[in-house]
Amino acid sequence: MAQIGLDNLVYAVMTDIDAETYGTVKTVKGIKSADINPRTSTVSDYSDDVLTDTVESLEGIDLTIENKDVPTEVMADWHGHTVDSKGVLVKTSNDIAPYIAIGFRSLKSDGKYRYKWLFKCKGQLGQETAKTKAEKVEFQSKTTQFTCMPRLRDKQWEATANEGDTGLGAEVITNWFKAPYGETVSQL
Repeated sequence: MAQIGLDNLVYAVMTDIDAETYGTVKTVKGIKSADINPRTSTVSDYSDDVLTDTVESLEGIDLTIENKDVPTEVMADWHGHTVDSKGVLVKTSNDIAPYIAIGFRSLKSDGKYRYKWLFKCKGQLGQETAKTKAEKVEFQSKTTQFTCMPRLRDKQWEATANEGDTGLGAEVITNWFKAPYGETVSQL
């Protein structure tokens, strides 16, 4: 089925880099688009004047999220910035973005959902653009780029569940946004 919608953007900061475990899942309202682009390289082997083998290697995954807005505390979480005692987002050259897991769901044309988690993503500093109002107001949104990669502990980088698939347990969907898929809520 075709995807026709997108909602429920969530994230969890990786709190232990060595064990690759996460903190509490947090919600971000206003997701407009999510673009997942795995980057690969392919090496081919030839013998006897023909292609005899090919191997594909994952170089990384680019994730672009467009959101209506990104709240101050979310910007701090995604990029390692701080929010001072007066509620102002402060950026320094020493800020280090943490690894985070990112999840969302997309509505399909059959009325069911496709669920996603990307397990290890790091936010990139990006360009900010603002435009003046003209005779026609133009809505402006915030785009954030992430570089995602497999976790070291299990080599997993993404989990996808399609509601309605044979064998998919109801508890998978019920628990999808409580923790990154495969993680237990008790360890968070």
